Amino acid sequence: MIHLETTLAQKRYWAHINHPKYIPLHWHQYYEIELVVKGNGTQIINSIEIPLCPGTVTVVSPEDFHRVETEGNDSFEIVNLCVVPDALSEDMIKLLRKNPPPYFFTMGEDEMREFISDHAELAGLEGDYDELTDAICIRKIELVLLRLIKNVLENNSYLTKKSSHSLVSTTLQPVITYINEHYNETLRRKELANIVHLSASYFGDLFKKNLGISVIDYITDVRMRKAYSMLRHTNKPILEIIQAVGFNSPSLFYRKFYEYYKMKPSDIAKG
Repeated sequence: MIHLETTLAQKRYWAHINHPKYIPLHWHQYYEIELVVKGNGTQIINSIEIPLCPGTVTVVSPEDFHRVETEGNDSFEIVNLCVVPDALSEDMIKLLRKNPPPYFFTMGEDEMREFISDHAELAGLEGDYDELTDAICIRKIELVLLRLIKNVLENNSYLTKKSSHSLVSTTLQPVITYINEHYNETLRRKELANIVHLSASYFGDLFKKNLGISVIDYITDVRMRKAYSMLRHTNKPILEIIQAVGFNSPSLFYRKFYEYYKMKPSDIAKG
């Protein structure tokens, strides 16, 4: 399992696999293509719910907020392709602006096999950073995107961008960015509201209405993801991680962690 928090800081593209029980609300600075290979669930993109089943494909842009909730105890697997906007050609960017994500549809078996084959090839080349290999991989991801956009245009598989989405992008984005950068600090609703020059009560209502989650719950989501990543990828003691992600109460952290991942922090081995 490669966790969602794997950084793209020094990479232009990324191919990975998730086996989530729950992926909390988040956004990122790259385009992401997700294909469900196993299991069922729901993806919420900009407050719009999409049923997930094997073959479901979703494409989100750097402007979109999304989370995943799985169903039952069956295994759930998503394969992802991610690419930073700066890596894409000018023509590809123009096409994405003309036909902006998010969108989704369900692939047939042949299309799934082709996508999984492309994903496996890109994942296999990921460690090779010479310029030629990098260029080949980026062009291959563009071809995948082009096939998906063609399907979207033929089947009108766009997700309607609600009017609230513009509020997320323009009004709430600075707060989201601040939370993601200062999650380990004490974060108070009034201080967050001051960032966007709103009263605390109005800000709280606006946040909940447009993101479908309260400010407190969003902060908890961010801290849980960071804690999970640190547990998977570092040797730091659990108590040190609890402090590092901004929890003052170990007992509260343990309770919240189990609510999110249905396991204890000690059950997660370093990946």
